[in-house]
Amino acid sequence: MPALAHAAARGDEIALAAFDRAADALASGLAATSALCDLDTVVVGGGVAAAGEILLDPLRKRYAEHAKLPYTKRTRILRAQLGRHSGLIGAAHHALTST
Repeated sequence: MPALAHAAARGDEIALAAFDRAADALASGLAATSALCDLDTVVVGGGVAAAGEILLDPLRKRYAEHAKLPYTKRTRILRAQLGRHSGLIGAAHHALTST
Protein backbone atom coordinates (compact mmCIF):
# COMPACT_ATOMS: atom_id res chain seq x y z
CA MET A 1 0.00 0.00 0.00
CA PRO A 2 1.46 3.41 -0.95
CA ALA A 3 2.47 5.93 1.71
CA LEU A 4 -0.63 8.09 1.16
CA ALA A 5 -2.93 5.14 1.83
CA HIS A 6 -0.94 4.25 4.96
CA ALA A 7 -1.26 7.82 6.19
CA ALA A 8 -5.00 7.81 5.51
CA ALA A 9 -5.35 4.48 7.34
CA ARG A 10 -3.68 6.12 10.35
CA GLY A 11 -6.23 8.96 10.20
CA ASP A 12 -4.00 11.67 8.71
CA GLU A 13 -6.43 14.46 7.79
CA ILE A 14 -4.48 15.64 4.73
CA ALA A 15 -4.28 12.10 3.34
CA LEU A 16 -7.98 11.51 4.00
CA ALA A 17 -8.80 14.79 2.25
CA ALA A 18 -6.69 13.72 -0.74
CA PHE A 19 -8.62 10.45 -1.00
CA ASP A 20 -11.92 12.30 -0.67
CA ARG A 21 -10.96 14.71 -3.44
CA ALA A 22 -9.83 11.87 -5.70
CA ALA A 23 -13.00 9.93 -4.90
CA ASP A 24 -15.14 12.96 -5.79
CA ALA A 25 -13.45 13.38 -9.18
CA LEU A 26 -13.65 9.66 -9.95
CA ALA A 27 -17.28 9.47 -8.79
CA SER A 28 -18.24 12.33 -11.08
CA GLY A 29 -16.78 10.52 -14.08
CA LEU A 30 -18.30 7.19 -13.08
CA ALA A 31 -21.74 8.74 -12.63
CA ALA A 32 -21.54 10.32 -16.09
CA THR A 33 -20.35 7.05 -17.62
CA SER A 34 -23.09 5.15 -15.84
CA ALA A 35 -25.67 7.58 -17.19
CA LEU A 36 -24.40 7.03 -20.73
CA CYS A 37 -23.84 3.27 -20.55
CA ASP A 38 -26.36 2.12 -17.90
CA LEU A 39 -23.72 0.29 -15.86
CA ASP A 40 -24.76 -2.31 -13.31
CA THR A 41 -21.34 -2.65 -11.71
CA VAL A 42 -18.05 -0.73 -11.71
CA VAL A 43 -14.98 -2.72 -10.74
CA VAL A 44 -12.03 -0.71 -9.42
CA GLY A 45 -8.76 -2.48 -10.18
CA GLY A 46 -5.12 -1.83 -10.81
CA GLY A 47 -2.86 0.01 -8.43
CA VAL A 48 -5.63 2.28 -7.18
CA ALA A 49 -7.51 -0.74 -5.83
CA ALA A 50 -4.66 -1.39 -3.39
CA ALA A 51 -6.05 1.43 -1.22
CA GLY A 52 -9.16 -0.71 -0.67
CA GLU A 53 -11.90 0.77 1.47
CA ILE A 54 -9.81 3.89 2.11
CA LEU A 55 -10.75 4.86 -1.44
CA LEU A 56 -13.91 2.84 -1.95
CA ASP A 57 -15.82 4.21 1.04
CA PRO A 58 -15.56 7.86 -0.04
CA LEU A 59 -15.97 6.81 -3.69
CA ARG A 60 -19.31 5.16 -2.96
CA LYS A 61 -20.44 8.15 -0.89
CA ARG A 62 -19.47 10.64 -3.58
CA TYR A 63 -20.96 8.47 -6.32
CA ALA A 64 -24.30 8.54 -4.48
CA GLU A 65 -24.11 12.35 -4.53
CA HIS A 66 -23.33 12.50 -8.26
CA ALA A 67 -25.70 9.77 -9.47
CA LYS A 68 -28.88 11.70 -10.22
CA LEU A 69 -30.76 9.45 -12.62
CA PRO A 70 -32.78 6.58 -11.15
CA TYR A 71 -30.93 3.88 -13.09
CA THR A 72 -27.52 5.23 -12.07
CA LYS A 73 -28.36 4.97 -8.37
CA ARG A 74 -28.29 1.16 -8.47
CA THR A 75 -24.75 0.90 -9.86
CA ARG A 76 -22.50 -1.10 -7.52
CA ILE A 77 -18.86 -0.16 -6.99
CA LEU A 78 -16.61 -3.10 -6.14
CA ARG A 79 -12.92 -3.78 -5.71
CA ALA A 80 -11.34 -6.12 -8.24
CA GLN A 81 -10.70 -9.52 -6.70
CA LEU A 82 -7.58 -10.27 -8.78
CA GLY A 83 -5.47 -7.39 -7.49
CA ARG A 84 -3.47 -4.91 -9.49
CA HIS A 85 -3.30 -7.14 -12.57
CA SER A 86 -7.06 -7.62 -12.91
CA GLY A 87 -7.30 -5.72 -16.18
CA LEU A 88 -4.47 -7.68 -17.75
CA ILE A 89 -5.90 -11.00 -16.58
CA GLY A 90 -9.34 -10.08 -17.91
CA ALA A 91 -7.93 -8.99 -21.27
CA ALA A 92 -5.93 -12.23 -21.57
CA HIS A 93 -9.02 -14.28 -20.71
CA HIS A 94 -11.04 -12.43 -23.31
CA ALA A 95 -8.34 -12.90 -25.96
CA LEU A 96 -8.09 -16.61 -25.23
CA THR A 97 -11.82 -17.30 -25.17
CA SER A 98 -13.04 -15.03 -27.98
CA THR A 99 -13.48 -16.33 -31.48
